[in-house]
Amino acid sequence: MFDSTVMDAALISAAGTAAGSMPDLVPPHPLDFDWRFTASTAEILWTIVSRLVNPSDDIALLGTPTLTAFVPTRSRPRRVVLFDKNAHHRVGVPDGVEFTECDILRDPIPAIEAGLVMADPPWYERETLSFL
Repeated sequence: MFDSTVMDAALISAAGTAAGSMPDLVPPHPLDFDWRFTASTAEILWTIVSRLVNPSDDIALLGTPTLTAFVPTRSRPRRVVLFDKNAHHRVGVPDGVEFTECDILRDPIPAIEAGLVMADPPWYERETLSFL
């Protein structure tokens, strides 16, 4: 279970196995529901993930392109897949991370057996309900 120790500075610094640089993504635009995580937030999220999944678990990223740059290299799962509608995000996806172009609000999401799904739905009620 998640507890406050995840936020300890020592634990966060242990996440330093991530690539650590912001991905080369197209500029965000609010009409695309594209809001980005900061580098420190992405590293914290991957630290939490590393405590929740087995190293062999696949991970699905739904609409979270910034997280691809921070996939820990030391404990990389078998497969990390980013599902995102913006085809330009393919350019910023590092080696070892798959990209699937998919409008999560409208398209069926291809089947994947994932030990964990990280999703960042839009903040607008109708779109959030569609995303879920």
